[in-house]
Amino acid sequence: MSEIPEPERGGEWEENYTEWCIINELFYEFIATENYLYWENEDIEYILYLIARNNETEDFIEKIAEQQPKSLELLANKSLEFGERDSKWQIAINLDKFPNKEIAKSLLERFLKDGDEYVRRMALMTISKFNHSRLEEFCKEAWNREDKWQEYQRIAVLHSLETANSPELEKYFKLAIEDGRQYLIMNVNKLKGNKNEV
Repeated sequence: MSEIPEPERGGEWEENYTEWCIINELFYEFIATENYLYWENEDIEYILYLIARNNETEDFIEKIAEQQPKSLELLANKSLEFGERDSKWQIAINLDKFPNKEIAKSLLERFLKDGDEYVRRMALMTISKFNHSRLEEFCKEAWNREDKWQEYQRIAVLHSLETANSPELEKYFKLAIEDGRQYLIMNVNKLKGNKNEV
């Protein structure tokens, strides 16, 4: 693991690492041969660390979701316990591939309470793919949350309601127009265009 503190790492630091080929080979071999039921805590810590470092391509989490989808519950619980932001959001957006949809929804509800706004946003957009009775409630909470990322949260609300084909979407279109911020309006126009094309 790197001695560079997490806040000082970024896409360039991760992409410029010279040994990715070796890591990729070992990671894919491990996922292909080691059943998640036998993963030890140290294995899980390394997996979460590598998922976080691989956030530009998301290859590692996609390979896990493809080959060992049942492991997503274990990884989700561990990432919520001690994982980094960049492992959490990647796991959240792949929970729609978890075989048990009720467990997946329960895990996503926990990601919706995460301290990181981006993790919450990705969880909201993923949970909208499920027939969740509380989606509108989650969207209302996200819409009304006051922080510097509010515009992006509101964009996620619009896309989540659109994905779920929610009757609330028109109401939020009007609220977005009242809000008036540039990217929010752009997304209203984009989504309304999609609706007109259908």
